[in-house]
Formats: sequence, C-alpha cells, structure tokens
Amino acid sequence: MMNTVTFDYGNKQITISTGDAKDWKGVRKYFDLEVQGKANPLRTLYEIIDGTTRDKTVTFAGRTFGYEYGFADSKTKRNAVDQAVACLVEQIVAA
Repeated sequence: MMNTVTFDYGNKQITISTGDAKDWKGVRKYFDLEVQGKANPLRTLYEIIDGTTRDKTVTFAGRTFGYEYGFADSKTKRNAVDQAVACLVEQIVAA
C-alpha cells in the first residue's frame, strides 16, 4: 500500500510516498521512498524492530520509526520534514 504526504518545503511542494518495506536482519524495516519535487529532504525511513538508533525518531501507537534527513538546510525545512514523517508514520500504522 502506498502512503503519501505532500508538504511545503521552502517555496516548493514536495510529495513523498512510501512503497514496500524491506526487512534488514530482523532489526529494522526500511521503506522504499519516492520523492516528487526538486529537493530530496528525506534520505531514509525505517521501523525499528529491535535496538536503538542515533537518527531522529518518532513513536506512534507503540511503534518506533527512525528517519534521516536528506537536504534540509534550515530549521523550518527540518520541521516540515518532521511533520511529514509523522503523517507518513500515522498512515503506515493505520494500514
């Protein structure tokens, strides 16, 4: 199932969609990301099954997800990415 979020990123509109999740050694599930727009503000999104991470995290309904910024050169843009990831995680958990 494809989960999608569109958000303002500076003066641009960015759409990020998640695809299939790939299991990595039973520790994490990495989601395929498809970005539409001129910038790529989100490098990776994954669910943490076991262990910890130094990347940014968001927890929803008892499930923890980690993510890594791509090109996000200001606090405003990082906040927009944080909100977009929260929306994607909510859709993933609801599915």
